[in-house]
Amino acid sequence: HRLDLDGGAVAELLGGGPDEVPDRYATTDPRSLVPIGSRTVVVHGEMDQQVPVHMSRDFVAAARLAGSGIAYFELSECEHFGLIDPESAAWPTVAAALRSLEEDQRPIDAASPTR
Repeated sequence: HRLDLDGGAVAELLGGGPDEVPDRYATTDPRSLVPIGSRTVVVHGEMDQQVPVHMSRDFVAAARLAGSGIAYFELSECEHFGLIDPESAAWPTVAAALRSLEEDQRPIDAASPTR
């Protein structure tokens, strides 16, 4: 919210700013999930203009530092909405990452993120 990344969409969704409804912001902040108790995959487009890629990098670093098993995929040439477009070049990686969560195996190895 403070970075004004969304043109007010978060404040509208949560019913106010962080000073007005701090409890809502606290419970919707992904950092409040660390350490994560389940397998997690984070996928972020390197060219994302809506959410800076450093936000995912920082979250993943904090989760790993806390001992969470988390796979991270940073996709070059991919912007914010390319991750959810089945016609995008990013889609096969996104779909494989999601499928890895439902399979009885560890997530795709992302120990060497593409960044």
